[in-house]
Amino acid sequence: MVLAVSAFAVISPVYDEWEKWKNEYKPNYLTSEEHAKRFMVFAQNRHRVLELNKKYADQPDGPRFALNKFADLSPEEFASRYLHEIQTDIPRGQSAPASNKDYPKKKDWRDEGAVGPVWNQGMCSVWPYASIDSMEGAYKAAHNIFPKLSIQQLIDCDHDCSMYMGQKRCNQGCTGGLPTNAFSYAVREGITTEDEYPQPGNGTCHYTHSGTVYKFKSWFQVDKDEDKMVAAINDQGPITVGVDAEAWQFYSSGIFNANCGTTINHVALIVGYDSVVTDKEVKFWIIKNTWGDVWGENGYIRLIRGSNKCAVNDFVNAIVA
Repeated sequence: MVLAVSAFAVISPVYDEWEKWKNEYKPNYLTSEEHAKRFMVFAQNRHRVLELNKKYADQPDGPRFALNKFADLSPEEFASRYLHEIQTDIPRGQSAPASNKDYPKKKDWRDEGAVGPVWNQGMCSVWPYASIDSMEGAYKAAHNIFPKLSIQQLIDCDHDCSMYMGQKRCNQGCTGGLPTNAFSYAVREGITTEDEYPQPGNGTCHYTHSGTVYKFKSWFQVDKDEDKMVAAINDQGPITVGVDAEAWQFYSSGIFNANCGTTINHVALIVGYDSVVTDKEVKFWIIKNTWGDVWGENGYIRLIRGSNKCAVNDFVNAIVA
């Protein structure tokens, strides 16, 4: 099998792209069998990316796809490593307060210094990263101070749980968790700074409530209505959302309106919203992801509004500083 693959590789135009990709991302394959397997996955993903770009080529602001750092992972491998199904029917905080304000047509908290650098979650669960991002942004929105808060505190110390159908869903470090549990923890305990509780940790909590501690008042569930989401973004700061991110594996740029599932398996941060006008106005969310700044648009994705694309309206929560 390995010899057959190698022979194919020598004459395949895909092989040049494969070599360039390896030079850029420097994967470490321990055996020739693994190398051959990854080449075949890469070739399949290349075909997938070409087909997607062909499908949306006639849309000037439509999604574009590229062979990124996930190019040697099959969709199933990508999902098993980076995506984990999230139950959204858990009891949550109070619903968003009613608002009849007139909000701007566009908003981007990055412009106001309320968003930190893009994280690379690696093999860790996403929940502590999205949670800290939302807390930092909410504090900046409320107090005009941007604190650099401790992710490691959440990983080591936050074991809050929610009940779902008689079962507990608890925050368990890099194994898994929910931003809603993290918000409950932050309201009760407060969060210290990254300087006072740095990464990496050893899994043992050593938070003492001394030193610098940032307090939060409450958190609330945001209704699925997009006007309520816009209100929460303007009034509270960046908000966490659950999404089905399976189709995001090779997103590179543009407004994502491609086919997408509805099973929530990832958490991200809406930092704002905007629109573009070509033959018609197209509205979109500005979403910060946690797969590094080489993914997407420097770590971000623009996701089309108006159709609950990728289930983005279904699990939305905000914390109040």
